[in-house]
Amino acid sequence: MRRHDLKFVKEALEELDPAMQGFEGEPGYRTAIVLLAAARANLKSIQELRATLVNEKKPQLFIDTVDEDGKVVSAWIEHAEGRNEEAINTLRKFAEKEQGIFAAGGGIPAHEMMGDILVDTGRPAEALAEYQAE
Repeated sequence: MRRHDLKFVKEALEELDPAMQGFEGEPGYRTAIVLLAAARANLKSIQELRATLVNEKKPQLFIDTVDEDGKVVSAWIEHAEGRNEEAINTLRKFAEKEQGIFAAGGGIPAHEMMGDILVDTGRPAEALAEYQAE
């Protein structure tokens, strides 16, 4: 692990994330803190990339693709923070646009991501419907 990575981990662990309060003694707590901090850092990088693309007047297709990536990352952050309905609603917008089995660009289909969140929140019947949606 590089020194930069160790500094990031140390800073993430020192700051108690409000989304993680009450879980301090749970297995995987420290890992979850670091992953949530990493997701937020990635979202910030995506937002900066989008601003650069706009400022450099890059094609709208590029900007839209980066926007979509940011929204997917946001949905997973919402889920990690316990805002599951917001996460599902964010992903549902993508699911409505997807055609066929695969997501645009070969990524994970939004229906599948929604299914994963629904399983995590104890809603297996709804999850199955999402997994079967395509």
